[in-house]
Amino acid sequence: MAGERASRRVLVIGSQCDAQNTLGFLPELAHDLADVLTAPQLGDCTSALESGPTLLDPTRTTMVGAIDEAFRNAAATESTLVLALIGHGISSGEDFYFLPVDGTARCRSDEDVLLSQLLKEQLRDAPRLDGLLVLLDTCHAGVGAAQAGAWREVGLGHHLRRYEILTASADEPAFGGKVTKCLIDVVRRGVATAGTTVDSRYLREPLLEAAGHQRPQRITHDGGDWAEAGDEGLWWAHNAARALVGTGSDPAFAVLDRIIELTGHLQPTAVLEELVAAAESSPRVALVGPRGCGKSTLAAALALRPDEFLHGIVFGTRSSTVASVADTLAAELRVTVPGFAEAGHDYLARLSSAERAGFDALEQHVLGPLTLVRHPTPVLLVIDALDELPTATRSVLVRALGAAGPHVHVVTTGRPASLRVTGSRLVDTARTGPEAIEAYARARGVQEAHVPSVVRRADGNWLLAHLLTDSALRPGYSPAAPSEDTTVALRALYDGELIAAGADDPTEWRTVIRPVIGALGVTAAGPTVPLPLLVAASRHLHGPDTVTQVRDTLVRLSGLVVRTQPGQLDEHVGLFHASLAEEYLLRPGEIQFGIDPVDCHAAMAAAIDECAPLSRHTPGNPLHRYALRSEARHRWYATHDATAVVSSLLGRPAETVVDERERWEPWPAAFAAVLGPEHVDTLNVRAALARWTGLRGDAVSARDQCAELLPVMERALGAEHQSTLALRSYLIQWTEAAGGPTGTLEQHAELLRLVVQVMGTEHPDALAAAVGVAYSTGRGGDASSARDQCARLLPVCERVLGPDDRHTLTLRIHLAQWTAAAGDRDVALDLCEELLLDLERVLGLEDAATLACWDHVAEWIGESGDPGNARTLCAELVGVRERVLGPEHPDTLRARTGLARWTGEAGDPEGERDMDAELLPSMKRVLGPEHPLTLAVRCNLAGATAQAGDPVAARAMQAEALPVLERVKGPEHPDTLTLRHHLAASTGRCGDKTSARDQCTALKPLFERVLGPEHPHTLLLRAELSSWTGTAGDAPAAARQCADLLPLVERVLGPDHAASVAVRHNLDSWRSRAHPRLRRRERSLP
Repeated sequence: MAGERASRRVLVIGSQCDAQNTLGFLPELAHDLADVLTAPQLGDCTSALESGPTLLDPTRTTMVGAIDEAFRNAAATESTLVLALIGHGISSGEDFYFLPVDGTARCRSDEDVLLSQLLKEQLRDAPRLDGLLVLLDTCHAGVGAAQAGAWREVGLGHHLRRYEILTASADEPAFGGKVTKCLIDVVRRGVATAGTTVDSRYLREPLLEAAGHQRPQRITHDGGDWAEAGDEGLWWAHNAARALVGTGSDPAFAVLDRIIELTGHLQPTAVLEELVAAAESSPRVALVGPRGCGKSTLAAALALRPDEFLHGIVFGTRSSTVASVADTLAAELRVTVPGFAEAGHDYLARLSSAERAGFDALEQHVLGPLTLVRHPTPVLLVIDALDELPTATRSVLVRALGAAGPHVHVVTTGRPASLRVTGSRLVDTARTGPEAIEAYARARGVQEAHVPSVVRRADGNWLLAHLLTDSALRPGYSPAAPSEDTTVALRALYDGELIAAGADDPTEWRTVIRPVIGALGVTAAGPTVPLPLLVAASRHLHGPDTVTQVRDTLVRLSGLVVRTQPGQLDEHVGLFHASLAEEYLLRPGEIQFGIDPVDCHAAMAAAIDECAPLSRHTPGNPLHRYALRSEARHRWYATHDATAVVSSLLGRPAETVVDERERWEPWPAAFAAVLGPEHVDTLNVRAALARWTGLRGDAVSARDQCAELLPVMERALGAEHQSTLALRSYLIQWTEAAGGPTGTLEQHAELLRLVVQVMGTEHPDALAAAVGVAYSTGRGGDASSARDQCARLLPVCERVLGPDDRHTLTLRIHLAQWTAAAGDRDVALDLCEELLLDLERVLGLEDAATLACWDHVAEWIGESGDPGNARTLCAELVGVRERVLGPEHPDTLRARTGLARWTGEAGDPEGERDMDAELLPSMKRVLGPEHPLTLAVRCNLAGATAQAGDPVAARAMQAEALPVLERVKGPEHPDTLTLRHHLAASTGRCGDKTSARDQCTALKPLFERVLGPEHPHTLLLRAELSSWTGTAGDAPAAARQCADLLPLVERVLGPDHAASVAVRHNLDSWRSRAHPRLRRRERSLP
């Protein structure tokens, strides 16, 4: 066992005594008890002895030696020792003796085992022992328990040891091993009303039923009996009645313990019944009330309703994140909702890598999987203390929960003026009546004489009632007059709790209590701190420095702290209520026992360095999960070191972009308040937040944040500062992504000038800026210049960055793109033939750049006159993008737009119309109704509708879209001109040929000026104009227009292009109509 660390050790002693009658239930009962106590899913103990967990029929010498060895082994590993003794016991006066096989039963300590003295000596000599739990199943065992109750020099009366003794009897005989049998039965079955573990409190009723006539006894370290909670870490077994899934670090375990802790001695109230009714009937409910009114208890009480009324609950804290909320709910739903675990796997499998990065954790792990589950009733989720959550976390949850379907009901709790889910039905906690508090005090065992004082001083406040009841249960309670000020009353009660823990002794406060409660005081309320971190922080504050010592202190502070999975490896701890820190500990100049938050934050930061170092960040580890949520905060309030904060944020990345933005959101304001609004660190963290905002998908907000920040950066840092230049680039990027006008050539050129001036011509940032200039040149209509710029940049990028660098490959895509736009599609296709091989080799077939290149190829194939092949290629690209990015990623939507276009061009306008109609709602929802791509689909839908034979509907769509395009893009934007062209065509097809001709006539000079006289769209408009001129009755003019147009179309588009063929046909037609006699003569020719 050398070097082994176990949390619990067990020794079961079953002994006959030659001087007494034979016990028929031994040795089998001892073996059975050892089996359940060593079962990993039950008692979870390892043997305290090398020889095994069971010692049978030992001599006195052997028994004393074995007990000594058990204590030494348990103390060496800081374990809890579970010691069970089954056999014969006798008493003489106040002394209890356990009889070994060679005992004489003469009540002599040199012949029998004076157990109380032996255990007291062992406890005294084992300072590292993490608690002692004893079972005495003998006659007269209560005498031994009574002796243990007087161990003041080793009990917590003197703050030294934690122990608990459970006996089969008082000063009476015990029969048949009934208490041990009952304990085994309870351990195997579990207790439905208990938390994750079963301690002695939950044995009282079963023991009274099985052996009530023996009067089983329980004694705790502080002299308490059955009514006291004792040390929560001294438990007999994991609770088999709780069918939890996963390991000890599963969040569902912690939630269960919190529910049990909150609902102990629960008193039913009218508000609880109102809350239940509201949760059943309303999809969104908000339980509101002031701090201390019992909202958390009411929320937890929903879990006690029958038939799995509640399916998941989260107790929010100021360190909660969307990810931690989602993890906790998902862990609970795997237990409470059949099929949820499988649905979770299925939903994640359906998500693309982009969706996994872009969807928040609640959508991925909770709300999304719930859409795949068929549950007979709505799934009820509770978010307690929504108002305590960080602002960014609260906003994401409110939005996500508000959008959840009717299959999900949500209850939130918070103070009246706090943010809540839209449409929530309000349930007010109201003021608690005296009857409920009176019943609560009696249920907790308060002396009847003190009950009126507790009720009067609580004055309807559950927080005060809880603290007053704790105080009334201790000796020396004084029913002082109540204070009218709740804060004053709270502080007085907190004074009393800390004095009862020993804080009035300056040495005890400085070296024991303050280090532990101080570290907890700078963390979020609730059980959020992993115990190893608390131990390390206490050590750095020169306080208790072992798990055992810290647990000793936590038990002394039991009225002020909460623990989940106490006594287990994954124990978490925290203050029981936020007011203890906010209204007391963190106000050192106003109260008796204050803490220095700077020192305590520094201790927590040092503890994280020790237990969860940034260089070895492990997201699945509970210590590292805490660091991800809270390290930055501890470092900031310890030293105001912005660099350390940013290092933590960068070094512990969140799972999704949404969660990442949530972590950055509070820091601009925090930095500005201390460093100043124009400090470089403040400005850089604002830029980082803007970046994460854009990456989250909110390009508009990212653009606005960058635009607001840029003049501040230029003023504070200078226009040529590297951070300012990076922000300029972000501003252009998010402006374009937001669907506004592409960054102007002047913006890109100015950025390039500044970057070159600061960093040099061949710096990677300068090359990126130069590519931006080329791209802007092409988007501005000068494709030839863009092509030439890309061609000049390419050898430089290949030399500086390398031929396989992503930026170099992207530049090659731009070169092909602008080569095609300049009119040479064949050359562009040749460039892409080799480029695609390199893209697939370096980046992979499913990379965004590779797919973008394939998009261009499909477009050029279609525009070269082969729409059928373009449609086939687009269909393949849509399938890849849906698999890689998801069906509603912007790039997938763009690919679907191309597929619809080439479907129509290939002769299926009905198919194009239907695809566009299906696509448009997704475009509006994902990109926004005025995004360029959304507007393009609106126009395409109208055009396809016209081609499908419904010009009336098409004209209505086009007329509705035109003012939007004119406002968003401008009246002379090419897209606006194209829509006006299509509107003219629809007008003509509706029968108004004259108006169609006039509209085309008005558009011709605009097209020639904006696009150029030889642009394909200008040529197509002129062809349309000739058609409407002829059908309006002027065939000669139409013939002249076609004759002028034909040589230009054949030269620009080629003689075999569909437009060239159509113009030749129309020329013949209009000529024949302009000269009917010639047509008759031609008919008469043989």
